[in-house]
Amino acid sequence: MQNLEIFTNPDAARTVLQNHLPGFSHHQLQIDRCRILNSRYKTFLKDQSNEKSFLSICYQLGISRRENGAVDDHILYAKIFPPHASDREFSKTLNLRLSQPKFGMALSHLADFDMLVWSFPNDPTLTSLQDIMRLQSVKRYFPYQHIACKSPEHLTALQTTVVNYRPEIRCTTRFEISFKHRDKIANLVLYGKTFADDSGAEIYQRNQNLWRLLGQSKLNFKIARPLDYVAEIRTIWQQALPGVSLLSLINARSNRAIFKSIAQGLANFHELDWQVGNRITVDEILSECRKKAGKLLNAFPEQRETITAIHHQLQAVNSKLPPVNETLIHGDFHINQLLYHRNQIALFDFDELAIGDPMQDLANFIVDLLTQPIDANLAISLSRVFLNNYSKLKPICVERLRWHLTAQFLTKAYRLYWQQAECLPDKINKLLSLARQGVPELLRQPV
Repeated sequence: MQNLEIFTNPDAARTVLQNHLPGFSHHQLQIDRCRILNSRYKTFLKDQSNEKSFLSICYQLGISRRENGAVDDHILYAKIFPPHASDREFSKTLNLRLSQPKFGMALSHLADFDMLVWSFPNDPTLTSLQDIMRLQSVKRYFPYQHIACKSPEHLTALQTTVVNYRPEIRCTTRFEISFKHRDKIANLVLYGKTFADDSGAEIYQRNQNLWRLLGQSKLNFKIARPLDYVAEIRTIWQQALPGVSLLSLINARSNRAIFKSIAQGLANFHELDWQVGNRITVDEILSECRKKAGKLLNAFPEQRETITAIHHQLQAVNSKLPPVNETLIHGDFHINQLLYHRNQIALFDFDELAIGDPMQDLANFIVDLLTQPIDANLAISLSRVFLNNYSKLKPICVERLRWHLTAQFLTKAYRLYWQQAECLPDKINKLLSLARQGVPELLRQPV
């Protein structure tokens, strides 16, 4: 594929989009700013599969019209293919349902860059977004039986905010609804999570079961109440919960108390007596790590010794690990899944719920914390607060925790690679070093 830095550098990408997108190239529309929301670089280990490779990037643009200069935010989803492969991919889109976006064309084919560009809410797979982002269409699907607004006839206004958009996978949207209530205008907030496939039905049922279970438990975490699943638009509706990001409180004096509550909440979560269909084993994680190590080797041959040593280390230790005491695990437990409000912590996103090793959740949280843009010593200190308080309620297997930390650091390195993050070689080097050597300060004393 061509030089990917053109598309992973926001300034360079802004120039390409400004000069080549229909409606932008003559500066009727001006791109004033560009930032990357997320990206994914899909590669294959087998040479014969390289033609299937692609880079997908979601851009958030600040766009102004020449006639008035007012700047609006807008999302574009770009997908870059190997040379000449975009013609084939573009032909597959000819029968897609598209809607007129706020800016530019619904779908553009920039053949010179082997690139397809969808203008939000158009998406090649999440076609329901076209209905969800407009009041006249989405009002048919709101969960009226569970909200204060009881009829679509009472709706007066809708404001949507995209919270988390993963093109072709899922999109979480915040809906601020205004409606008539007793001769006054009232407001409410809902969240909708839209999926590219029918997996939302199972996730909704799982979330409902979890909601009922939590009502009978002493879990420290609050969760948003699931309200409904609408198969026609593949969307889960859920209640809004107040709160602020825990990351914004990371330097507060009370952070130790917060991390104590997080540890207690997770320990209680791991005690929940509930069987789910999904199960994650160490062997499955090891298999995934082998694939990730192989792709990292192809991309960073200068790191061959380190990557090979990490993979061999995971394999060698795996056979010697103590038996696992499997529990319910979150599967994607990290700091951005948590909100803080009035001494309570809300936990979100149960898409990855599984039965597995609870040390996986601990390692996931710690690796995420250690790679946040905060002081390294503070991150280590808070990690120890988290581990020490968890260990007061449930035993920690240090050998298994250390194994999962290694696997998670390798996974984090791979994730940055397929996200094509800025300063990629330096970040990869740091994460691989942590995967190989661990964090001595973290486990230097018995937990």
